[in-house]
Order: sequence, then structure tokens, then C-alpha cells
Amino acid sequence: MIRASKLALSGLVLTCGCAASSPAIPTWNVTSLDYGQGQMNLGIRPRSVATLDAAGAVVRTPEGGEAVVRVFMCGQKRQQVTALIRTRLRGRLVRDQIFDYGKAFALRWTAGSEVAESKNNTAIAQHGPLLISATSSNLPLEEVVQLVMRVGLELPIPLIRSCFPICGADEQPCVPQESATDGS
Repeated sequence: MIRASKLALSGLVLTCGCAASSPAIPTWNVTSLDYGQGQMNLGIRPRSVATLDAAGAVVRTPEGGEAVVRVFMCGQKRQQVTALIRTRLRGRLVRDQIFDYGKAFALRWTAGSEVAESKNNTAIAQHGPLLISATSSNLPLEEVVQLVMRVGLELPIPLIRSCFPICGADEQPCVPQESATDGS
């Protein structure tokens, strides 16, 4: 009996005496926003804030970062969407690269034709016939990819009737339209 309790006590000391060897990984919080008749569920970093705007959601970080999240109607395959992006952003797509992140893909682009203009990071994920897009000019591309991969939709929601998942300065205004499923 005494031997067993000594073993248990030494095991307890061994397990309590070891510090974690890896740094703590920040968790993601889920916040839900009413969007049309449905909801947009956003996975955001702790202390970040998500608010609705006229065409989707805006995520703000405590460090001053900001990303806009939009939903686009698009029944096209991923290869067709990337071809459309390459065509529409000709000359503005940074190094003509589109990065693959499994369920999402991402790109860097400039708002205008000047190379010196600020660069935008955009990540895009497909959600059935919809495209979810997150764009930021001051968050790293990897952070924008993580954000877009953590967006969930509870339908029906208003949609932007466009297959082009970027709201640029020279594009038509990104304003959601009535959802086809809400009786309109």
C-alpha cells in the first residue's frame, strides 16, 4: 500500500514538474452576425471585433488591422474563377500568382494600375454555389486565409450577384441583393 502511494506521488511530481514546451497557440472565437434572414458565423482572433456593413462584415483587430468579408453568387468551378480573376485583374495581380491553401486560394492585387499603390490581400473559399471572400490591405495574407476558412453561413443570406469575388475601386459597388430564397 505504501509502495503504491509512493509511485503515485512520484508520478504526480513528474507530471506537475514539466512545463509546456510549445508556446500557447491563440484560439479563434466564433461570432455570429445576422445577415439577411440567415447568419454569418465568423471565426476571429481573441479581442477582434466583427460588425456588419452594407455588403457583408468588417473584422477589426486590436492592432488596427481590418478585413472585409463578402459573399458572392457563383456557380463556377475554381479554375473558371481563377481565370476570371486573372483576366479582370490583368496588370494589377501581384506577380500573377494565385496561392493554393487547400479549401481556399489567395492572391495579392493593387486597387489601381500604379505599382506603388497599396496591395490588397484577398482569400477566397467556396461554399456550394457561393464564394466567400476576405480582403485586407493591412493584414498578412496568411491571416486573411485563416479568416476566410473560418466563415460559416446559415442560409438564406443576401448575395452579391457577381462571380467576381473582389470589390475594387473601379468595379461595380459591392452591394448585396435580395436573396432568391427570401420570397423576392
